[in-house]
Amino acid sequence: MKILLKLALSGGIAVCMAATSQMVIASTPEGKENTTVTSEVGAGKTANDPGYSSDPLGQTLQINNPYTNNADKPFTIVEESYEAAGPLASQVYCGERYWVHGEVLGHNRDNGEIKTELIEGRIYIRLDSREWGTNRITKTEILKDWGTLFHTIEGRFPVGEWDARFKRCLNGADPSAFLSNGILQGPQDGGIKCGNYIFKDGDFIGAFHRSTDPNPIKDMQYARIRDGRLRVQLHQSGTTFNPDALSFNLILQTVTGENGSTVNPAFTPLTELMIKSCFWDQLPVYPEPDPMPTCNTAPTIGTIGNTTQTSLQYTYSGNGVTSVKWKIRLASNNNEVASGTSNSTSNTITFNSLAFGDYKLEIEGNNCKSDINSRNFKIEPPVVVVPDCQNGPSISSITNITPSTAAINFAGTNLSDFSWRILSGSNVVGYGKTGKLNTKTANVEFNYLPAANYTFELTAQDCKTTTKPTQTFAVPSVADSRTNCDRGPSLESIQASSETGLTFKFDGNGVYGIDWKIMQGGTVIRQNRVKPQSNTPYFEYPSLQNGTYTLQIQGGTCTSDVTARTFTVNNSLPIYIANFKGNVVEKGVELSWEVVSEKNGEGFEILRLDDQAKSSEVIGKISLTDKKTGTYKFVDEAPLLGTNYYQLKQIDLDGSFMKSNIISVTPGIITGTVVAPNPARDFVNIQFSSRAAGTADLEIYNISGIKISTSQLSIKEGKNNHRIPVGKLSEGNYFMKVSHGGESSKLRFIKAN
Repeated sequence: MKILLKLALSGGIAVCMAATSQMVIASTPEGKENTTVTSEVGAGKTANDPGYSSDPLGQTLQINNPYTNNADKPFTIVEESYEAAGPLASQVYCGERYWVHGEVLGHNRDNGEIKTELIEGRIYIRLDSREWGTNRITKTEILKDWGTLFHTIEGRFPVGEWDARFKRCLNGADPSAFLSNGILQGPQDGGIKCGNYIFKDGDFIGAFHRSTDPNPIKDMQYARIRDGRLRVQLHQSGTTFNPDALSFNLILQTVTGENGSTVNPAFTPLTELMIKSCFWDQLPVYPEPDPMPTCNTAPTIGTIGNTTQTSLQYTYSGNGVTSVKWKIRLASNNNEVASGTSNSTSNTITFNSLAFGDYKLEIEGNNCKSDINSRNFKIEPPVVVVPDCQNGPSISSITNITPSTAAINFAGTNLSDFSWRILSGSNVVGYGKTGKLNTKTANVEFNYLPAANYTFELTAQDCKTTTKPTQTFAVPSVADSRTNCDRGPSLESIQASSETGLTFKFDGNGVYGIDWKIMQGGTVIRQNRVKPQSNTPYFEYPSLQNGTYTLQIQGGTCTSDVTARTFTVNNSLPIYIANFKGNVVEKGVELSWEVVSEKNGEGFEILRLDDQAKSSEVIGKISLTDKKTGTYKFVDEAPLLGTNYYQLKQIDLDGSFMKSNIISVTPGIITGTVVAPNPARDFVNIQFSSRAAGTADLEIYNISGIKISTSQLSIKEGKNNHRIPVGKLSEGNYFMKVSHGGESSKLRFIKAN
């Protein structure tokens, strides 16, 4: 973009105006050879100051004084070029908080992300509209005002607390948000060029008609150049002309021709986009000075040790650093997996369970500003020592045998957990696991077997041995004492299948055990019994090869007819994923994963399993994006109390699917804690979400860690807001600890007088 600097000389004073976000003042004292030109906004600022600009208008320019040598010397127009500035800083301070470029402030009801946008050091609000259920951005726009922040799903900005701060901190959409489109081209020929037109101070733009009457009341609108910016002046016909009556209220309606409104033919066609790109509705507002001091010495990580999947210990050094922010990132791709703050130079930090592998710990000042310091570390899998089996294992006897149950009496000093199989010849006709046993007898249940001789095989699970003891037993020939099932079970569909597990849907009543068989042709490949907890039970089996199979089901604890459905096993994954993980966020539990590659993939169903991982529910669906590969995210906004278990169902276009590994996430009782105002004088407001109602303890500590007050809060489920009086505290730094449900959330605030 070209900016034309033109001086109007009078009595040794020259005024220079530019259609940027800054006003330029040039003064030329008589008898001086040169004049110094500086930006009013950028003057005296350094690269670290809010509002600093690297634009030439924010720097010093030298302009020759035509009065020094030859009064008749013609004046030379100086022309400079510049590109519109991007964000001048990644973080600014205003309204008792920091605004970080790209920070997600919340979501609207359509799941659009509302973010901070820093333009030329000023704060704006951006909305990234998204296709529901996906990460696909359909539209990005700078919002005209900040009202949408009062209505986010998260509710972080209540209107009574934030309205005044927004007014002094946030800007609505103005030409600085449209600079990249090239419409605003700067000062030219005594005016400011907008598209193909040059608007000069006082130019008539158009007339707004208040009605469709033949002779309507008209609001005449003129271009005004104020502080180097194009503004709109309104003048209603029949009233006194006021050159300072600046208003943007009717210009867009005028341009669109509402009620037959007209535009000056000299500026036809004039579009809404041109108006938004060139004319300022109001003067911009700028951030406040940053109250956070720079750390005397940046914090530096000393040691990292005692690493587990959920915690680590580290030390750091740093003069004047009493609190740090920490983040853990994957070493492979730098993705953030955990974050928090700590207030001691020797810290144990905890986080949600991480997979074994390579990571990076980052720290930076929290009570002061500093660069980021990092150190790599590794989470190693624990070395599990399985002891040798002692005095066994062996099968002492098999008793209480029926066609579907038996009591296994076994021996072994340190054996209390084993898996088992029942074989007919070499065919497996039943299998299972005992889990931890308190006696030397295991009662096992299997599918209904005909009278015959079988072999029971035992495999130790909690001790090490190379032997698998076996013993033969006979299922007696007895009359089937089972009654007919009340209804069903009838196999309605196979909902999911893989080489190692299957979910089916059945209809039935009074069915407490179902015997199933997997057939290939006329041969039984797998068989066992499942006890359904719902009408969509899941069971596992030894791995199947690719092929077509038939599932047969019939009553197990009662008798019924056999019903069957076919299914296919295809071990080639339609979608390959990596780094499936979950993190606790303010809205709930955020699940994320990376699609590494795919072939004919359709998308995902997100499953939440019960605590036994036997049944699941679909809590969301996500389609593959146009790009296919990349990072995908889903937020469970209503996680269960306690540990939640999640799994991805990866679906192919032909309907086939595979399931991912299962991950667990334990959301905290208290999340999304915010303290404001900060610094505080008479009170602080704390805002957080709680997953359970009850009573919380609130403690306040001084900077030395001494407890100075204790109180209790009544907590409700969901959003909580509490006002805490702090007016009697001395000036200084404090920490507030909120404890609820066995968990604590620590907050830092500053008391000012």
